[in-house]
Amino acid sequence: MTRAYMPSIDNDSPAFAYINGSRFARGYPERLFEEEDIKIFNIAAEPSLDLYRKTWWDCLLATYATSFSCADPMSLSATDREQAATLITADLRFLFRTTISWMSFIHVPRFFSTFFNPITRANSQPSLIIMACALSIFLQSSEIGRGKAGREFALQLRDQAEGALQASLNAGWIDENLAIAAWMLAMFENSGHPEQSIYRSFASMH
Repeated sequence: MTRAYMPSIDNDSPAFAYINGSRFARGYPERLFEEEDIKIFNIAAEPSLDLYRKTWWDCLLATYATSFSCADPMSLSATDREQAATLITADLRFLFRTTISWMSFIHVPRFFSTFFNPITRANSQPSLIIMACALSIFLQSSEIGRGKAGREFALQLRDQAEGALQASLNAGWIDENLAIAAWMLAMFENSGHPEQSIYRSFASMH
């Protein structure tokens, strides 16, 4: 007997979808896991997401701090953190100021209200802020702007943003801000950055 399973759409435990090679829309209601086992699986994913929510901002500060100084990313001084936060804010302001027609669906005052509040920022999608920074820096990195170093830094942030986006997807933390982050990622991948390719462009839109 060949069998596979799929999650049932009513949040019940997974049910078999294929029995003896025949396909069924919902499958037979044969439980693969007990209800308590499923609760354990759901709980196990939460601590790592909670930890990431608490640490992503510090990681972004460290990334910025090490881009302009030899600061130790594991022990940033208050001055390093403040300077990094100032640069992040400036990059975000640049993005929304210069791409107002692209970002018209984003309520900018609300975005910055969330961003400047440490509590609400911790509960916002990390990938949105990181990807916004990456896109902003890339747009500033012509040869008469930030140049090659800026483009490389933008790619570094882009990779961080994709990691954050995938982490949210895997944890089931999905909202409209995650969709905006994915849209920004697609915009970035369809621009002329140094590592641009048809494969990357295609992958960013799927």
